Amino acid sequence: MAKRGRKSAAEQETAQIIEFEKVRAEMVRPSEQAPPDVRLVFMQLLGSVPDDHFRRQDEFLLELLAQNIVIAKKAYDDIYRRGIYTGDKKTPHPALAIHEKAVKNVATLSTKLRLTPQSRIDPRTAGRNKKPPSSAQRPWDQI
Repeated sequence: MAKRGRKSAAEQETAQIIEFEKVRAEMVRPSEQAPPDVRLVFMQLLGSVPDDHFRRQDEFLLELLAQNIVIAKKAYDDIYRRGIYTGDKKTPHPALAIHEKAVKNVATLSTKLRLTPQSRIDPRTAGRNKKPPSSAQRPWDQI
C-alpha cells in the first residue's frame, strides 16, 4: 500500500537517484577495450543524434562503425602522406584497398543504424515538409 501524504526530501532524492541509475544502465557506450580514437568517434556519433535514437543492442554495430571510420581516416592519412602509388609509380598504394573497404562498411553500417537521410525519411512524405524558396515565382504570378 502506498504511503499517504507528501514525499520527504530524502524520498524524492532517493527516487531521483534510482531513476538516474536506470537511465545510466540503459545508456549506450563503447566497450572498455575500445581504443581512445574509436571511443571518441563513438561518442561523436552518439552526440550527433537524439538521445533515444540508439538502443543498447546497437552498441556492437555502433562500435564497428566507429572502428571503420577510424580505419578509413588512418588509411587516407597514409595515402595523403605517401601518394596514391608506391615507389615504382605503377602499383597502387595498399592503403587504397583498405580505405575502400572501410568506406563501404561505413556506408552500410550508417544505413543500418539509420544515420543517413535516406534511412530516416519516408520517401512518400519527404517532399511534403519542403518549403518553396521565397523568391520562387508561382505559376499564377505570371498571368
